[in-house]
Amino acid sequence: MIVSNAPVLEEAHVVCDWLEFAVLCSQYGTFSFASLQREWDIHRNQEDSDPEGGDSVEEAFIEGIKSEISERIRLLGEAYPFQLSDSGESLNQAVSFTFGQLSYLLCLILSHPKDGAVLSGHYLPPINNRIRDYFQAISTLAAADEVRGHSFSFGFPRPDHTGFLKKLGIIYSIFGESTVVVSAIPAGASPSPKDEQIDIIAWSPRQDHAAGKAYLLAQVASGANWDSKTIKGGPIVSFHSLWFQRPPASESTAAIYVPICFGNFIDNSNNSKIDARTYEFGRIFYRFLIPLQAARGLQLSQENKDLRIERTIDVEGITAWVNEQVNIFKNHNSYAVAS
Repeated sequence: MIVSNAPVLEEAHVVCDWLEFAVLCSQYGTFSFASLQREWDIHRNQEDSDPEGGDSVEEAFIEGIKSEISERIRLLGEAYPFQLSDSGESLNQAVSFTFGQLSYLLCLILSHPKDGAVLSGHYLPPINNRIRDYFQAISTLAAADEVRGHSFSFGFPRPDHTGFLKKLGIIYSIFGESTVVVSAIPAGASPSPKDEQIDIIAWSPRQDHAAGKAYLLAQVASGANWDSKTIKGGPIVSFHSLWFQRPPASESTAAIYVPICFGNFIDNSNNSKIDARTYEFGRIFYRFLIPLQAARGLQLSQENKDLRIERTIDVEGITAWVNEQVNIFKNHNSYAVAS
């Protein structure tokens, strides 16, 4: 089986991730809550004792999972690749995936790169640098929607193969209120700068072209060590101090893009953890924000040709890879769905 045994003792968000993979793995793209309840019963029988509270605990477990899924649907809307059945008693896969839904599935897959509570290890999607770069692509599109403006993928290696100083000059010539270092590496700086930890540079243009833009600098982190990658504070100060003869007058906002979720909605632990981390990372964009914003960013790039929004070229590759993985999940027939 691709999925592990149902992790009924894990937190609700882990069970929901498992449920989404179980739907993707099922032959008919559906998984009933009755089947999940049976998984609870199997665990209870294996433990040879009823959990305290008996049937009421079981009912609370199922209702909690339904509530968690409902909140995912509310937040993501058309970018959520699953839907509740008309009866509300099963979770179903979308018939065909939109770009927003594909972006969600990419985030979901990146959230579980190893065997554990969700995936058994029988098959693990091959997550290499190209696939992680796809996450930077959807994050760049999402940033365009966030600022409703220009969004550049600055993280190294850059798809356009530009060097650090050349790309910096291109971006900030459009930004229009600063003078970058273009001819020589500043004394004491790295002789071979890559991206100075800045993966996305995005801003909202003003009609008068003056300073005071909504200006976002973001790190993109798709691996397990994301929590060591804040650019808030020192890295942004260093970036503006070293690489600009005259830094932008617009004040930058630090951000981080990660594919994970942080906790549960039913006990508010998701928001509480984001609240605590925001002090350290600045604005946090994650699995329940990025997919819908990526879809809107792509639409913005198609509707407003005056904006420079990078990474639209990767949409085809993202679509192909995610659909390929979903087909592999289904062809392994790794989870038999009870009727």
